[in-house]
Amino acid sequence: MAHISNAAPALAGRASIIISVYNVAPYLVQCLESAANQDYAEVEIIAVDDGSTDSSRALLGDFAASHRNVTVVSTPNQGPSAARNTGLRLATGEYVLFLDGDDYIEKNTVTLCVEKMKDHGVDMVFFAARSFCDGMAMPPGEFNYERLPELTGKPMRAEQFFILSRKYHNYLPSPCLYVYRRERFAGITFYPGILHEDNLFTTRLLLERRDAKVYCLSDQLFNRRLRPDSIMTQKKQPRHVEGYMEVALELSRLDVAREKSETGKSLNHFIQNMIRSGLAQWWIAYPPLLPLAQRKRLLRVLSCVNPRYIKPVCILICLFPELLLVGHRLKGALRREAYE
Repeated sequence: MAHISNAAPALAGRASIIISVYNVAPYLVQCLESAANQDYAEVEIIAVDDGSTDSSRALLGDFAASHRNVTVVSTPNQGPSAARNTGLRLATGEYVLFLDGDDYIEKNTVTLCVEKMKDHGVDMVFFAARSFCDGMAMPPGEFNYERLPELTGKPMRAEQFFILSRKYHNYLPSPCLYVYRRERFAGITFYPGILHEDNLFTTRLLLERRDAKVYCLSDQLFNRRLRPDSIMTQKKQPRHVEGYMEVALELSRLDVAREKSETGKSLNHFIQNMIRSGLAQWWIAYPPLLPLAQRKRLLRVLSCVNPRYIKPVCILICLFPELLLVGHRLKGALRREAYE
């Protein structure tokens, strides 16, 4: 593993910005500059090149040469989870913020979040984001990263934030949408080798440290670039489906999933949403029919849901997944008819 480090010694109050990089050369400088130009006094930038095959690695080296607070690490391609875990191992800051190499943050992101942590005595600050398109049309109704008023402007326990976010259909688990105290959440890392890992990581932060305090801002501090062939926009493949199934299984192993509580209920409903999300993508990844082996796996995952909180509709679509496809086609037909 190649390692170029120009970082200064760790100081109290330092913020660590961890940037995962993979073949994002056209956008990388904007991302790096947004991190380097933060108006917060003490920032270390840890950029992990995840085996890029374009000029990303060279750009990182050039940037590190002119910025003494930048650390660059190059690893074989293992995916964003492994890259972020590498960054976490190297982080020395009191606060952590994740960033992807094709996105960027506002200049006051770290300052505003740290101020809220200190003002309200919280361990984690969430914020909103703006999404914009680069080389593609904006999908209608998708990629909305606004925070609802019911969640913003007041400190609350982590588990309460999870419950309310789910209740108001405003749970945005991207790790790029918050800053947290590193030591408070020590030991929680990303699950390597899967997609949709954000759903698992952020939920673990909130429910494994459920007494932690969080605060949510309505400010759009993060800028999400929507571009062709990114993980979010690329054509769905079997690994997208497997990611959702693995997330559902891992969430079912959390202690709170077995509780008779409002938190346990909310988590089990979220697990079922992961199952439904995976199933919705199966018809794209495995056309025209869902293979028998995958049907069996789907039922095995469903069996891990706490029976106390299982929804009948989830049982129905797992037994007869064709119903989801029929519903999807019907919804599309009604939408087309409304525009005609």
